[in-house]
Amino acid sequence: MHPIVARIHPALRTTFLAFLVGRGAFWLSRWIQGRDLATLTYGVGPWANSEALVELANDVVPVVHGHFGTYSMIGLGEFMIWLTALAIYKVIRREGLPQTADRAVWFWMCSPLISLLVPGSNWILGGMLAVWALELAGSNRAGWAGVLMSIAAMIAPQTVVLFPGVAALSFRSSKSEITPWIATLLPTLTVACSVLYGVLFGDAPRYIFDAFLVREDWVPAHLAQSPWDIAQISFGLVLLAFWAINFKRLPRSFALVALPAIVVLLIAPVGMQSMFPLMIAAPIWAYLALFAQDPEVERPLLGVGLLMLILAAA
Repeated sequence: MHPIVARIHPALRTTFLAFLVGRGAFWLSRWIQGRDLATLTYGVGPWANSEALVELANDVVPVVHGHFGTYSMIGLGEFMIWLTALAIYKVIRREGLPQTADRAVWFWMCSPLISLLVPGSNWILGGMLAVWALELAGSNRAGWAGVLMSIAAMIAPQTVVLFPGVAALSFRSSKSEITPWIATLLPTLTVACSVLYGVLFGDAPRYIFDAFLVREDWVPAHLAQSPWDIAQISFGLVLLAFWAINFKRLPRSFALVALPAIVVLLIAPVGMQSMFPLMIAAPIWAYLALFAQDPEVERPLLGVGLLMLILAAA
């Protein structure tokens, strides 16, 4: 390693290199395919994003700044993705697992799931705030974790899957008797008040309710007709096996972060609503990194993930 590179903080070095490789492959694939970069700010099909920041990116910003507005929103989104990777690294590294944190960030950044983070959408901002709430909760800053988690839940309602994890990490690391309750109750009360307001006055954004759809058709014959449903359920079971194998190697509070996200994946219909919780549940990537600590397992998995990311971007 070059001496200059060695002087860079490991968290910054690892996340930045992983960011360059993963996002570079993503954008290069889109450029080779001749895809218009600006169209990526639109959510379409089953992967469509909620309305809030997509409208800002596609309507308000271009009106003010012309075409530069859309590309500036893409740049801001990329910066938020890097900040999310940095938070994931810090959450895992805090448990004294530098190699695991390195692998987890590389797996996350080179995962095909990251292609679903559409620049300018509420997913990126809400996800970033939620993962940083996890980091603050485990760093004896539970009060700020509660504030960030409340904001994240209003931007991307699926982040509520992290509520149990933020609460557990807050009680585990906080030296105060009050701040863990802030991290626990403030996000819950914020979401409860917004839902109650919507029920009473009928003015809540629909995506607050659409965020928690559950698969209705569980008949095996019908599920067999949908390969995406089978693939999603199988993926959830594999992640559950990773958790069971490595459960004792990570703090028990990590289970309260990972398990709700896996449950959502198993019961929710195919779409961004089911995949998004996986991307913000940092311990899931730690379990995967522990499973792939052998280089003979790590390299093929990383290569397959990067190839799938390139295909997803095309």
